[in-house]
Amino acid sequence: MAKPIEAQYDKIPVRDLRFDPENPRLGGATKRKDQEQIQKYLEGPPHYALDLIGSIVENGFLPYEPLIVRKAGGKFVVIEVTAGWLLCSRSFRTTLKGIRRR
Repeated sequence: MAKPIEAQYDKIPVRDLRFDPENPRLGGATKRKDQEQIQKYLEGPPHYALDLIGSIVENGFLPYEPLIVRKAGGKFVVIEVTAGWLLCSRSFRTTLKGIRRR
């Protein structure tokens, strides 16, 4: 039986988040890919991650959906495929900044 892990809630700077190339929910499509390649993969079919921008702009980031991460060196790898993946995305952050300026 697996040993339970106690959750710890902290605020982590977005610049310290990284995609998890080993995420099993991506079916191995991102293994041995760098961060930019994973980002492009998530932006395209079948994920269309950037389509969530409107929802996040309209509703904000929901704090009751915390990111699940693991520490890797001085960075944090996002384990759960949620809005956290978008926060890792440079193009998402750039797009979001453009929307806020309007």
